Amino acid sequence: SSALPCRCCLFSPYPPFRMQILLLEDEEPAAAQLRRFVHQYKPAATIAGECQQVSEAAEFLRTHPAPDLILSDIELLDGNVFGLFQQVAVSSPIIFVTAYDTFLVPAFEQNGIAYVLKPVQYAQLAAALQKYERLRQSFQGAALQQLAAAYATPAPRYK
Repeated sequence: SSALPCRCCLFSPYPPFRMQILLLEDEEPAAAQLRRFVHQYKPAATIAGECQQVSEAAEFLRTHPAPDLILSDIELLDGNVFGLFQQVAVSSPIIFVTAYDTFLVPAFEQNGIAYVLKPVQYAQLAAALQKYERLRQSFQGAALQQLAAAYATPAPRYK
């Protein structure tokens, strides 16, 4: 039996999107809550990987395709997540989920699109995930418009 698309995909002009997420969280209860909230928001989402350490995250990003989105705590078992960005070029947008309000500026200097403070409430994470989807659709729409414009331009004729 095929699963029905979630309500956010039902009314979208784009094909269903299966969000691939990398979860960077060193506390299992927090990771379990984030997994639960993500699947509550978008049942088709996949947790592509989970890392508790900066070194694990660096290895994952070196050896796997870039995830669509990263949910990241800031303090991991072996250090601050900002050390990851010095080791690996990260192209994915990031929703920071942390107990620290002091890293807001560095978060947005990286690929931060939202900053959710712990303890996480479902509504806060859902709003951040909604923001991600709006941005993704906006960029996807712009890329499709550019592609359509490129194909609409007649090719030069050569004799």
